[in-house]
Amino acid sequence: MNRPTLILFFLMLIAVGCADRSSQTGYDFIPVSVFEVTDQVVPEILEYSGNIVPLKVIEFGFMVAGKIKEVHVVEGQYVHEGDLIAVMEATDYDFALEAARAQYEEANKEYNRLKTMYEKGSLTQSNFDKVTALKQEATANYDYKLKQVHDTRLSAPASGWMAVEGIEPGEIIPQGYPVFAIIQTYQVFAETSIPENEINRIKLGMAVQVRIPALNDTVFQGTVNRLGQVGDAYSRSFPVKAIIDNTGYLLKAGMIAFVDVPTGKTRQIIAVPANAVITDASGHTFLYIVSGDHVTKRPVSTGSTLKNQVVITSGVKSGEMIITEGLTRLYEGAHIAIQK
Repeated sequence: MNRPTLILFFLMLIAVGCADRSSQTGYDFIPVSVFEVTDQVVPEILEYSGNIVPLKVIEFGFMVAGKIKEVHVVEGQYVHEGDLIAVMEATDYDFALEAARAQYEEANKEYNRLKTMYEKGSLTQSNFDKVTALKQEATANYDYKLKQVHDTRLSAPASGWMAVEGIEPGEIIPQGYPVFAIIQTYQVFAETSIPENEINRIKLGMAVQVRIPALNDTVFQGTVNRLGQVGDAYSRSFPVKAIIDNTGYLLKAGMIAFVDVPTGKTRQIIAVPANAVITDASGHTFLYIVSGDHVTKRPVSTGSTLKNQVVITSGVKSGEMIITEGLTRLYEGAHIAIQK
């Protein structure tokens, strides 16, 4: 007898057995699989909710005022240090530079002429000091005007992602106003707040696990490297950051993160297969508990997940049997036939 035929044969036996039992008792026995609830000892882990934040946020803008001529980036674009970001109308600054250049050249020419006279003893020290000062002033003014022209072209101060694209051509921008921002996320922080009664369990350099719901609960390894020393006056909690290597830039600023901190201790829990936990339309969770040859629908409270299991915080105790398969046909008081 081949394998498919053998499987079909056993299924027929089970069906016949259930049918025979139903005919004897008058009940419709529903075949189910069960799981015996037991206490489990697991490492104690403190879980805190938080967010992913960038490693650095660099806000920058033009160091001169004026009208925007060109913008070369868009939000979300990756730029390298030195890349051209935007250009400002430079006409007025070019005119000012030409005037400063002429003044500098004239002052330099006069300085060279009087220096010769001074070296020959035909000019007093006082007069030479005056012409020297005029040359230095003209030089400084020329350098300043040259810098202003240079500052009409804005370059990226660092490599990273453009987070803010705050201007359009034609807008008038004041000096020093931060109109762009670059975020660096080759590493990121998982930022959370720790209650005052637990903050002393957290140490710099402590390894933590960071779970990201938006990435199918993918877990990343992090290290605590920011530990706030001043608590919030209202929540009485302290800011803590764990740094994470962000290979592939999967982690985005603003993502929800859950930071798991091991305490080094153990705790006793009850965890059941996730497929045994049913959530109704109202959001209430329950289990089907075996009671003799029928089931009882019992509300339960759930906690965190452990791989393919769900922690039950209340509603069931060790030694009880729960239904894990055949749930779709069950109801309160339904009679069951446990499959071996």
